[in-house]
Order: sequence, then structure tokens, then C-alpha cells
Amino acid sequence: MLMRFEELLGTDFAGRPTGDVDDVIYGGYDHAEHRERVPGLVSLLGDASAADRERYLACLALVAWGEPVGYETVRQLSLDPRNAPWYDLFIDRKFSVDSSYGHLSAAAADSQELAEEKGSSALRVETFRSLIRMADREYFEEKLGDYLDEGVVRACLPDIRDVIRVSVVTRSHSVRAPSHRRARAVA
Repeated sequence: MLMRFEELLGTDFAGRPTGDVDDVIYGGYDHAEHRERVPGLVSLLGDASAADRERYLACLALVAWGEPVGYETVRQLSLDPRNAPWYDLFIDRKFSVDSSYGHLSAAAADSQELAEEKGSSALRVETFRSLIRMADREYFEEKLGDYLDEGVVRACLPDIRDVIRVSVVTRSHSVRAPSHRRARAVA
């Protein structure tokens, strides 16, 4: 049976319609029934004719629920992050840039217990590795660094060092010395 978005993420686990998708996604931690929605979310995620917002929220739920397909989707999209179907759909209000990967990072952080339960902890770490590798190019707000647990930091330390090194080198090359002509005009 094909489930619609409203049934998958617009209905709480007591069967009541809800306007807050976050209640359903994060309510999945306390309700094993979330597993019944996984096949429908996988179908929705892969449906190119579905609305980009719905596909993104399906991915977010799958990641939050420690599902391998959610982690694998994030890992694949991290190879070309701006080519995600939902890129630029969720814009940070302060900086006016895409914030979708920050939310996916937070969902991955919150998925630790379910990932352990479902045997997908290694994929969770690899997902963080993929997110860390693009941290110098995409906006995460505090949702990447602040949410990394000690095990992920230890496993991804070389990647963290590399992205910091690349970012410092890139930024130092983009900083221009003041123009002598402009300096004289000001003096």
C-alpha cells in the first residue's frame, strides 16, 4: 500500500493529524511504530515527482530514525551537495543560505540510540564523515560541531583536521592586502 506524505509525516503515532512534522519525526524515538512508516518514506524519498520539501522531510526522518537509506542518501548527496533536489529550499534567516545539511546533521546526532539498536552506527559515523568533509563549503550553523559525540569526533578527527586545514588555506588565499593606491587616498 502506497502511503501519502500526510499519512507518513502528517499523522502522529496515535493516528491524529498534526501540522508539526517535527513532532512525528522526533516522536519516532519513543514509538517503535515509526518502523512501519520506513518503507513509505523510502518510496517518497526516491520519488522524483514528489515535492522537494516532502522528499527532504522523508530523508530527515530516515536519518533521525537511524535508517541506513537515510544515511546513504546524505552520503551520496554530500558528493555534490548543491545538486540535492531540496537545495535552497530551507534558507537560514540570518545568512540567507541553504541550511538543509545542518538539520540533517542534527538528525544524525539525535539518531545515535536508534542507530545502535538498528546496527547502523558505522553508517552514522560515515555520514558524519561526509558532512564534515563539506563543512568548509556548506552552512551548518552550530548543528555540526556542537552535536558531534566523542566517538564520532575520534573516528573523524583526520577529516576534521583536513577540512580545517583546507578552509584556513583557502581563506588565507582569498584575503587581499590593502591596495597601495587606496591606502594613499585615505592617508
